[in-house]
Amino acid sequence: KGTEETYKTVFSNTENKNIKNLKRGADYNFLDENGLIKPETIIQRGAMLCALIDAIEYAGHRAEVICNWAVSSQSEIYYRLGNMKEKGWFEVDVKIKKADQPLTMIELAFCLAHPSMLRQMMFSVAEIEGWSDSVDAYGYPATATNKGDLYVQEIFSEEVSDEKAIDWVFKEIEKLGIDLKKK
Repeated sequence: KGTEETYKTVFSNTENKNIKNLKRGADYNFLDENGLIKPETIIQRGAMLCALIDAIEYAGHRAEVICNWAVSSQSEIYYRLGNMKEKGWFEVDVKIKKADQPLTMIELAFCLAHPSMLRQMMFSVAEIEGWSDSVDAYGYPATATNKGDLYVQEIFSEEVSDEKAIDWVFKEIEKLGIDLKKK
């Protein structure tokens, strides 16, 4: 389909509560979790993100989904925003869905909604690379370097009503200029 747009989605682990809508046509960035969030919240947030990706693809667009884990060795927000990375920075991007790949909800749900995903995947990489030996508690959540079209650092810190979750998905779709009512 020559006219379809591709969105690249990256999920980041930062605990900041702002969502950035970046230019369309290249990337989406999303979320991960920190140790203070309940498993039920992670599951709900992941379901919201899965619904968003499903809606983007339903509307005839393609989504590339990347899970990002960025951490700083410094706790101050200045460093966690990516300033002075030479002071201690570790970042991993894992592509969990290519733009031309069909949407497989079970794989997407594991990466975005399973409470153990961060520990099973990202912490293992940090241990193999030696990062976990040089910082306390795997470091401090930081902002992803490559943000893409839609960057979600954190949606909610706790569970929300279904109505609020659905509203969030529709607002994000609207930010991208996608009209589901026409489909």
